[in-house]
Amino acid sequence: LWAYLIARTGLIDLEAGVHLVMFVSTAFLVLGFSLLALGWKRVYRGRGELVTTGLYAKLRHPQYLGLIIIVIAFLIMWPTILTVLLAPFLTVRYILLAREEDRELDKEFGEDFRRYRETVPAFIPSI
Repeated sequence: LWAYLIARTGLIDLEAGVHLVMFVSTAFLVLGFSLLALGWKRVYRGRGELVTTGLYAKLRHPQYLGLIIIVIAFLIMWPTILTVLLAPFLTVRYILLAREEDRELDKEFGEDFRRYRETVPAFIPSI
């Protein structure tokens, strides 16, 4: 669909549009899965401690951000009725899960987590 719409503008032909759409969606998939895997690895190695290094020094929820980016990648790659309907639901759900996780970490780690939360954004990485 996206390739067709791009081709209709006359900027590029349909084949080039397909390649562009596949490249962009694949790049998003790689980014999303990388955030998911690297975040999981860091938490797993944390062994129950509050993790504030690596990706977690730049954003509090790299795994949820990775999942949201994967959802966007599928929207780009396959803009079907199902993906269009599920994308907002999944995105909101991941944001709510992140907030729930913040509350649990606040209870478990107290002031250490509150200081961390004040300085590190949830989803948009700090530069």
